[in-house]
Amino acid sequence: MIFSMSDHEGNLGVEGREAFGRRDGRVPYNPDNQPNAEHHLYVCTQESEAFIKHIVFRDILRQHTHLVDEYAEIKKKLATIYRDNRQA
Repeated sequence: MIFSMSDHEGNLGVEGREAFGRRDGRVPYNPDNQPNAEHHLYVCTQESEAFIKHIVFRDILRQHTHLVDEYAEIKKKLATIYRDNRQA
């Protein structure tokens, strides 16, 4: 996917990370012209605190597999409760 400058959202308050979003719910386009799942792309350097936090979180889940199911359940519950309020 190619992002134009209009898709750049800045660091959204997280130093060392840049956020990119899509223009509308039909990008990337598909033959059926159906909305695609929402997504965001974050780009950061390996030295940034944002990147290090993501890697530490990933490694904790890899080392403690019982936390994966707990985390998934929390995410599912929150996605249901706050379906139309991503920030919440």
